[in-house]
Amino acid sequence: MFESGTYEGNIEFHGEGGYSDVTATSVDGLVGPITNFFCVGGGPGETWGPRTYGARLRVRTTKQRNSSFLEVSKNHRRARVPFYAVMTERLGVISVRRTVEGSAGAGAFTFDPRLQTAALVLPAPFAGRAEYNRAATRGGQWAGNLSVDFPGRPNVRLTGSGARTELVHREIFR
Repeated sequence: MFESGTYEGNIEFHGEGGYSDVTATSVDGLVGPITNFFCVGGGPGETWGPRTYGARLRVRTTKQRNSSFLEVSKNHRRARVPFYAVMTERLGVISVRRTVEGSAGAGAFTFDPRLQTAALVLPAPFAGRAEYNRAATRGGQWAGNLSVDFPGRPNVRLTGSGARTELVHREIFR
């Protein structure tokens, strides 16, 4: 059961660094259980394995109370590159998640057919470049100066020590 209505009172939200500001005295709302409300069929499927033409790159970093995650994928050499980056911070008992997502042109993510190497250069709010080399020593597999400006947290580095990288064959289909 969902209940809708209007919530009244003083409603204020102030994002870090002036990123966003909301002030209202009433807002329409909906309260109720959320159980797969947004995941009812029609989503993308995917296929894996060396006979696919695409690739997916995932990078995870963890530093003290912060972690970041980046995923890019590409179905074939000329395909657009969807990307998703998230940073999670622990502030006492509170977790703060910051997200950046979108898509870039085909040249943003390049890789060789055997997935031994890959390179990544994403548009703003990203800066810099990163390269993956499967044959490199552990510390050199994911290297470069790639960073991203998350809302309220600029210049978060996505390379360096502690980054765990996964590059696999993958294609997404609808």
